[in-house]
Amino acid sequence: MERLIAIPKVDKGTGEEVAKAASASLLEWDISDKIVAMSFDTTAANTGRKNGACALLQQKLGKDFLWLACRHHIHEVLCGDVLKALFGKSSGPNVELFHRFQQHWPKIYKSAYKPCNDSRLTSDLLSLKCEAVTFFRTALISESGSLPREDYRELLELSLIFLGEIPQRGVRFRAPGAFHHARWMAKLLYVLKLNLFKDQFRLTEHEATSCLEFGLFAVLIYCKDWTTNTNSCDAPINDLSLIQLLTKYKTSSPVISTVGLREMGRHLWYLG
Repeated sequence: MERLIAIPKVDKGTGEEVAKAASASLLEWDISDKIVAMSFDTTAANTGRKNGACALLQQKLGKDFLWLACRHHIHEVLCGDVLKALFGKSSGPNVELFHRFQQHWPKIYKSAYKPCNDSRLTSDLLSLKCEAVTFFRTALISESGSLPREDYRELLELSLIFLGEIPQRGVRFRAPGAFHHARWMAKLLYVLKLNLFKDQFRLTEHEATSCLEFGLFAVLIYCKDWTTNTNSCDAPINDLSLIQLLTKYKTSSPVISTVGLREMGRHLWYLG
């Protein structure tokens, strides 16, 4: 069965405190001998070789586990690093550009959206575009449970609209929601909408260029990998595929390629 064991509160987020709370919960349920793997986000407090929660939990329970770093957490970092490289660092907890767009949203004519018309989509990036469109359409009609939340569906539908396609449910736009850095999905949803309505919203030249580059990266490379990375057994082949795409993407955007490959390189330790 699937069961939520505990959500223990700890005084400090140190590896020792987390490992102590986790081991206590497992012992309380008398299932410590049945644990074979653990999933976690890749903060130092979890993954530290000596004082990380993962290593300490193994010591407390006297056995080794298979380490399954959360693929979504890894790819959230990838998304954030690419956004930062294109737009620059933010000085606060919120993204000011997204805030401006949210305030302007009531003035937007939703029927007057304009898909991306970048010339690269009909030349260098044409094959990636065709692959992306096929994947998005298949994922949206799939009944495999790959879209556990509505914002996942919104992301795939926006990606199709961005590429000039019509989703099965038709063209629809949700009002922009929370835009703080903690809600990482906002980075993708906001930038795609900014691209679609750039003619109705004032952008600086730098913002317009960054929105375009990030939008292309999102729909051609990132979204497919994000949607398919929930299966930990497929992590190696999915990561290899993403690395290959990022390497080839250097001809279109050296910045995105360099930042993406650097971030993926930091999270390949699990292969050992």
